[in-house]
Amino acid sequence: MHDKSSPEAFLERLPAERGAIVSSADCSATEIAQAQACGRWHVNEDGMGYVLRSKAWLDRVTDGISRTKAALQLAYRFHHMGDPDVGSNELGDALCDALCELMGDEGFQEWSKEVRPKP
Repeated sequence: MHDKSSPEAFLERLPAERGAIVSSADCSATEIAQAQACGRWHVNEDGMGYVLRSKAWLDRVTDGISRTKAALQLAYRFHHMGDPDVGSNELGDALCDALCELMGDEGFQEWSKEVRPKP
């Protein structure tokens, strides 16, 4: 049996978790901290860090990309094509959902306060 954060253990866990092994250079500090806390972190003998991303994590990212794609398509149809079937409320809701998915709800709220026009 390998240490659960060893390279061998990562490879053994990969099929069951259906995730991905990525360089820590591709991860946020928060993701690295979570990986360290959950035993999904490994540093090799050269000091390179690796994270085992779970399928759930990959699914969240894929869902976020899908929402962002749908919002961009609506924005293109509304602004560039003048599509009368896309309403401004529908577009606003789709953009809000996509931004919240990417930034988190609190991040979106902080950002929207910063950019909101002053009266």
